[in-house]
Amino acid sequence: MELKEDFRVYPTRLIQFRWFPRKWLITKHMNVEPETEILGARMGTVIHTVCEKFFSEINPELAKENPESHFVEVVKVLRQNNWDYKIPNEKIPIADEILKNFAVNSAYTYSQLLARKMEDKFYPKAVELELKSKLLPIGARIDRINQSFNCVDYKSDFFNPAEILFKPVAEQDDEDKAKFKYYMEALTIQAIFAAILIEEEYGILPKTFIYAYLRHLNKDGSKGIIEVEITREKIDRVKAWLNEMIEDVKADRFPHCTEKNPRACYYYNSPCEFRTFCDSVSLCIFSI
Repeated sequence: MELKEDFRVYPTRLIQFRWFPRKWLITKHMNVEPETEILGARMGTVIHTVCEKFFSEINPELAKENPESHFVEVVKVLRQNNWDYKIPNEKIPIADEILKNFAVNSAYTYSQLLARKMEDKFYPKAVELELKSKLLPIGARIDRINQSFNCVDYKSDFFNPAEILFKPVAEQDDEDKAKFKYYMEALTIQAIFAAILIEEEYGILPKTFIYAYLRHLNKDGSKGIIEVEITREKIDRVKAWLNEMIEDVKADRFPHCTEKNPRACYYYNSPCEFRTFCDSVSLCIFSI
């Protein structure tokens, strides 16, 4: 298959290629669109919209007077203005919990900077930024780039992968370990894509990519945070996976990725938009 000039691989596609080959095959080679939206995706859109607009809605005077009270009020107003009413009422408390955690943690960070007269450092260099490489066929959306050019990605964690990510290794069974491996590889791919793009755009390689799992995030950020260190070794590894995917696309063949499993979409407990279309029967023959 000849690649189009605007061909781009985003992190989710490479993750699909390596861990959900049936889903990748359906979306990319059969051009089948998802039948329905996933509830978690709709909720995530609302959460990310609020987080994106949050920094531009802060009133500096009110923030200095009482950061926590002001920040909680800001996210409350933004949530009301951007809420997707397709989400069931029983899920609203979860969204409110997530957004309050975000507001309280932000207020703590702001207060620490304010005490050092560095409150200007609180405001990010960019939010909800989409970057596309001119050197590689990749792109990514980045939730937030901070003053040190490190990235922050907000996870609403509606489906609770953090229950595995934050679970002590000694308490993980075999299924937990398989899920942990998948989640960490997915986080690494996203982090490395962002790092490559930021270095190309700004000439600085980020040191870390910070994931904030908002349902688990506490006031001082000592919980709910996962940091992925950016190294050249990781960049080379992800580039190798990317090249493998591109070669399979060009050859129009099914991905020869690791950890293939005909029922992978179910085994790793990932919600699939194609579960009724695929039903893990007729199409999974491509994974055998």
